[in-house]
Amino acid sequence: MKRLNGIDGYRILAVLMVISIHISPLYGISSEADFILTRVLGRTAVPFFFTVTGYFVLSSDDDMRIQNWQKRTLLLYLGAVLLYLPLSIYNGTLSSLSLFSLFSLLCFDGTMYHLWYFPAVLI
Repeated sequence: MKRLNGIDGYRILAVLMVISIHISPLYGISSEADFILTRVLGRTAVPFFFTVTGYFVLSSDDDMRIQNWQKRTLLLYLGAVLLYLPLSIYNGTLSSLSLFSLFSLLCFDGTMYHLWYFPAVLI
Protein backbone atom coordinates (compact mmCIF):
# COMPACT_ATOMS: atom_id res chain seq x y z
CA MET A 1 0.00 0.00 0.00
CA LYS A 2 1.25 3.43 -0.91
CA ARG A 3 2.35 5.57 2.05
CA LEU A 4 1.07 9.10 2.14
CA ASN A 5 3.54 10.87 4.43
CA GLY A 6 1.51 14.09 4.63
CA ILE A 7 -1.54 12.22 5.85
CA ASP A 8 0.49 10.13 8.29
CA GLY A 9 2.14 13.22 9.76
CA TYR A 10 -1.05 15.22 10.09
CA ARG A 11 -2.81 12.21 11.61
CA ILE A 12 -0.51 12.38 14.66
CA LEU A 13 -1.07 16.13 14.91
CA ALA A 14 -4.84 15.64 14.58
CA VAL A 15 -4.83 13.12 17.44
CA LEU A 16 -3.03 15.65 19.62
CA MET A 17 -5.59 18.29 18.63
CA VAL A 18 -8.49 16.02 19.62
CA ILE A 19 -6.82 15.48 22.98
CA SER A 20 -6.30 19.22 23.38
CA ILE A 21 -9.98 19.88 22.67
CA HIS A 22 -10.85 17.71 25.66
CA ILE A 23 -8.25 18.95 28.12
CA SER A 24 -7.72 22.67 27.19
CA PRO A 25 -3.96 22.54 27.83
CA LEU A 26 -3.28 26.27 27.49
CA TYR A 27 -6.20 27.57 29.53
CA GLY A 28 -4.08 28.25 32.63
CA ILE A 29 -1.48 30.12 30.56
CA SER A 30 -3.64 32.10 28.13
CA SER A 31 -7.34 31.69 27.51
CA GLU A 32 -6.94 33.29 24.06
CA ALA A 33 -4.19 30.84 23.04
CA ASP A 34 -6.28 27.96 24.37
CA PHE A 35 -9.28 29.19 22.37
CA ILE A 36 -7.23 29.35 19.17
CA LEU A 37 -5.73 25.89 19.77
CA THR A 38 -8.90 24.08 20.84
CA ARG A 39 -11.77 25.95 19.18
CA VAL A 40 -10.09 26.99 15.92
CA LEU A 41 -7.17 24.72 15.02
CA GLY A 42 -8.43 21.69 16.92
CA ARG A 43 -11.75 21.70 15.11
CA THR A 44 -10.01 20.62 11.90
CA ALA A 45 -9.17 17.19 13.34
CA VAL A 46 -12.57 15.49 13.13
CA PRO A 47 -13.33 16.57 9.54
CA PHE A 48 -9.81 15.39 8.67
CA PHE A 49 -10.52 11.94 10.12
CA PHE A 50 -13.86 11.73 8.27
CA THR A 51 -12.13 12.71 5.03
CA VAL A 52 -9.30 10.21 5.45
CA THR A 53 -11.75 7.44 6.32
CA GLY A 54 -13.81 8.24 3.25
CA TYR A 55 -10.73 8.40 1.04
CA PHE A 56 -9.32 5.06 2.08
CA VAL A 57 -12.58 3.13 2.47
CA LEU A 58 -14.79 4.54 -0.24
CA SER A 59 -12.09 5.03 -2.88
CA SER A 60 -12.28 1.31 -3.58
CA ASP A 61 -14.71 0.09 -6.21
CA ASP A 62 -14.80 -3.26 -4.45
CA ASP A 63 -18.18 -3.48 -2.69
CA MET A 64 -17.05 -6.52 -0.71
CA ARG A 65 -14.12 -4.54 0.76
CA ILE A 66 -16.48 -1.75 1.84
CA GLN A 67 -18.92 -4.24 3.36
CA ASN A 68 -16.10 -5.97 5.26
CA TRP A 69 -14.93 -2.61 6.61
CA GLN A 70 -18.49 -1.78 7.69
CA LYS A 71 -18.86 -5.14 9.45
CA ARG A 72 -15.54 -4.76 11.30
CA THR A 73 -16.38 -1.19 12.32
CA LEU A 74 -19.85 -2.21 13.49
CA LEU A 75 -18.39 -5.07 15.54
CA LEU A 76 -15.85 -2.70 17.08
CA TYR A 77 -18.65 -0.25 17.93
CA LEU A 78 -20.82 -2.97 19.45
CA GLY A 79 -17.82 -4.19 21.46
CA ALA A 80 -17.27 -0.65 22.76
CA VAL A 81 -20.98 -0.37 23.64
CA LEU A 82 -20.78 -3.63 25.60
CA LEU A 83 -17.57 -2.54 27.27
CA TYR A 84 -19.17 0.72 28.41
CA LEU A 85 -22.56 -0.84 29.24
CA PRO A 86 -21.88 -1.10 33.01
CA LEU A 87 -20.82 2.56 33.10
CA SER A 88 -23.87 3.59 31.05
CA ILE A 89 -26.12 1.79 33.51
CA TYR A 90 -24.28 3.23 36.51
CA ASN A 91 -24.44 6.85 35.33
CA GLY A 92 -28.11 6.54 34.33
CA THR A 93 -27.74 7.03 30.59
CA LEU A 94 -29.95 4.05 29.85
CA SER A 95 -32.34 4.26 32.81
CA SER A 96 -35.34 6.11 31.39
CA LEU A 97 -35.05 5.54 27.66
CA SER A 98 -37.88 4.41 25.46
CA LEU A 99 -37.17 1.81 22.81
CA PHE A 100 -37.11 4.54 20.14
CA SER A 101 -34.69 6.65 22.22
CA LEU A 102 -32.39 3.68 22.72
CA PHE A 103 -32.45 2.96 18.99
CA SER A 104 -31.70 6.62 18.26
CA LEU A 105 -28.89 6.62 20.81
CA LEU A 106 -27.29 3.53 19.29
CA CYS A 107 -27.67 4.72 15.69
CA PHE A 108 -26.70 8.38 15.98
CA ASP A 109 -25.10 9.43 19.27
CA GLY A 110 -23.35 6.42 20.72
CA THR A 111 -24.18 5.17 24.18
CA MET A 112 -21.31 7.17 25.68
CA TYR A 113 -20.49 10.70 24.58
CA HIS A 114 -17.17 9.74 22.97
CA LEU A 115 -18.57 6.86 20.90
CA TRP A 116 -20.47 9.17 18.51
CA TYR A 117 -17.79 8.75 15.83
CA PHE A 118 -18.68 5.09 15.16
CA PRO A 119 -22.31 5.60 14.10
CA ALA A 120 -21.34 8.81 12.30
CA VAL A 121 -18.68 7.13 10.18
CA LEU A 122 -20.93 4.12 9.51
CA ILE A 123 -23.73 6.37 8.26
